[in-house]
Amino acid sequence: MKSRLVLAMLTAVLVFAGLYAVAQTQDEASVCRLTIVYANYRFAPGLTTDWGFSCFIEGHERSILFDTGRSAPLLQSSLHQLNVDTSSIDCVVLSHNHSGPVGGLPALISPEDSLDVYHPASFALSSGGTATRQWVTYNAVSAPQQICSNVWTTGELGALTRTVFAEIFGDDYVEAVLGWSIEIPTP
Repeated sequence: MKSRLVLAMLTAVLVFAGLYAVAQTQDEASVCRLTIVYANYRFAPGLTTDWGFSCFIEGHERSILFDTGRSAPLLQSSLHQLNVDTSSIDCVVLSHNHSGPVGGLPALISPEDSLDVYHPASFALSSGGTATRQWVTYNAVSAPQQICSNVWTTGELGALTRTVFAEIFGDDYVEAVLGWSIEIPTP
């Protein structure tokens, strides 16, 4: 008999928790704020729902957008309504190759600002390493990689070839943002 374990996206957790999830380290001055920008579920009045997910992560050395949702105009509108300036986004982490996480990327590409994009190596934005095109540096991730202090991607997860993003706050505290629900068959 097969049983399945389904890991739900962080979206569902934060929808029920409210607009924002704020995680604090033991040092009260250091605050990490995760803001759901784009989701399948209505999480803030006035925002439009659509297929996909995007989470803005701030409070570290770099401001990070995890996934970009399916629609560039909708992402741009949501960022504006949530008072997130696109020029404040230092990098984007894409969880997997599908329109849900990558469709909004064009809203962030601008000649005024450079942008780092981290993506699974199986997603051919760059040919196995790093490539720079039109103000964007694409970084293929196949193994765990540090984005900045206390922020890592897991790299591709075996045959699943999905990138999972994790924030590490200390020896015994880990917070993860997942961009894809996965099924793991168990014997």
